[in-house]
Amino acid sequence: MLVIEGRVWFRGELQELCVGVEDGKIVAVKKRLDGDERLDFGDDLVLPGGIDLHVHFREPGMTEKEDFGSGTLSAAIGGVTCVFDMPNTVPPATKAAALEAKHRIAAAKAHVDFGLYAGVTAKPSRLLEEIEAKGLAQGLKLYTAETTGDLALPWEQVPPVWELRVGVHRVFYDVDSEAQQVIVRAIRRKGRSMTKEIL
Repeated sequence: MLVIEGRVWFRGELQELCVGVEDGKIVAVKKRLDGDERLDFGDDLVLPGGIDLHVHFREPGMTEKEDFGSGTLSAAIGGVTCVFDMPNTVPPATKAAALEAKHRIAAAKAHVDFGLYAGVTAKPSRLLEEIEAKGLAQGLKLYTAETTGDLALPWEQVPPVWELRVGVHRVFYDVDSEAQQVIVRAIRRKGRSMTKEIL
């Protein structure tokens, strides 16, 4: 067992503790622990890895800006252990084949855990079926404003997407406040979860 020592937020307070890790999982948190290997961080904080739900690694298509290798390495150095990449790439991640290709790229290069968003276009039903059947994406991203990859969806077409039964999180991105209010009210009336991003 690996034992990590330092200041840990545990049961509502910051304490000097040992964290026992086996096979990448925390198995014990105690004042004292014995183990095969020790990492003593003294007064430094021992924190869980961060999760970044909104990254743009720009792969495929724009790797001169970023890619999965450099982006996830930066994330790991900063203490982020899981990232979720947006679909506005070239080509956009709006079809099963594009998501599968993007997943292969990420799996070969990523230094941390990752998830992908699928971009939703005007006729998403087949994509949504494939996402659920194959586990291709962990979320849907709806754009009603212009973005890379020509993903803008007319705002009148957004509420029907929220009606679809699909087991992934939906993220809504918009610049039109009137459209946003109409859509948010419709979504909330249905009791659906969402995240909204406004420019």
